[in-house]
Amino acid sequence: MAELGRPETKNTNLEKDIKIEPEPAQEYYFRNLCAQTRIKTNDGVICRVFSAFCKHPRDVPADDWRQMDMEQGTPLMIDVRSYEEVAKGASWIFDDDATVLGIYIGPRKE
Repeated sequence: MAELGRPETKNTNLEKDIKIEPEPAQEYYFRNLCAQTRIKTNDGVICRVFSAFCKHPRDVPADDWRQMDMEQGTPLMIDVRSYEEVAKGASWIFDDDATVLGIYIGPRKE
């Protein structure tokens, strides 16, 4: 009876034949689904809202929101899932009234 086992393989050094090309830079835009929404905190502060994943703040548990201070002066509430995307080095996209319309993640455009 033949013995079962692994077939013999020769080291052909395939690595030297493989050329690894860098992937083209990818870019992503996330729209703010809560651009027209404001939240009043327990301290009475009115905040703009950013979420790339929910259409209304009630769709996210209250503990999953974080407050960020923006350069435009108005505090921003952002859900933790969206914040993970922002932390990847996103650029904010604003309208003329300093409302966050979305974020851009990708190579910096000069």
